Amino acid sequence: MARKKSGSRPPRTPLWQIGTLWLVVFLGGFMTGVGVFLVAQIKLIDDIRNQVIHIGGLKRFFGRMTFLWRGLDQKLALTLHEVPEEYLRHSETAGWSMAAVGFMGFACLVPTVLLITWRLRK
Repeated sequence: MARKKSGSRPPRTPLWQIGTLWLVVFLGGFMTGVGVFLVAQIKLIDDIRNQVIHIGGLKRFFGRMTFLWRGLDQKLALTLHEVPEEYLRHSETAGWSMAAVGFMGFACLVPTVLLITWRLRK
């Protein structure tokens, strides 16, 4: 019967498991970034919509009438003013949800990946 050495190494983790963990960590970071980016876009749209609201009815009417001769930023502002508020709130909720799920996955798996990586270096 073979004796175990007192200072033996722990069993090695297969490389496919390490690769899978790193992939999940990458996807968590990616989802966090995409969610925060989506929320930032919604906040920008809200700001643009507020600027259009403060313009006034007569200017908005003439803005729609002369839409083809407007600049790109004015076209964008007038177009975004027509987007229903429910769609923006739903997109903002989806963005925050993506950011939260991605961050939780990222935060839970990073210590595990680092522990396995450090164990392999020993």
